[in-house]
Amino acid sequence: MNPRYKVSPIQVNDYNQIPINITYQFKGKERVVTKEIFPVGSNFPTGKSVTFEEKDGGIELLLHYGDKLAVPLVAGLPSQIAQYDLGHGVIS
Repeated sequence: MNPRYKVSPIQVNDYNQIPINITYQFKGKERVVTKEIFPVGSNFPTGKSVTFEEKDGGIELLLHYGDKLAVPLVAGLPSQIAQYDLGHGVIS
């Protein structure tokens, strides 16, 4: 270390500029639920736990960008992030 140079500590915080939602529907049910799981401004990276109201059946999950965009999506970028179809069984 050179005593003539002083470097100030720097902290970088990354945050989410685009909200991320989860939409799910239990098979055989009409009700579709959408929840915002990562709102704009939430720290990144981070984990999230989602609790489902029902525990006894198949479920279709869709992760997608939300509608409340602080910045526009890149042209041509789909709003869907991932889609899962979980078969029948007990969800823990």
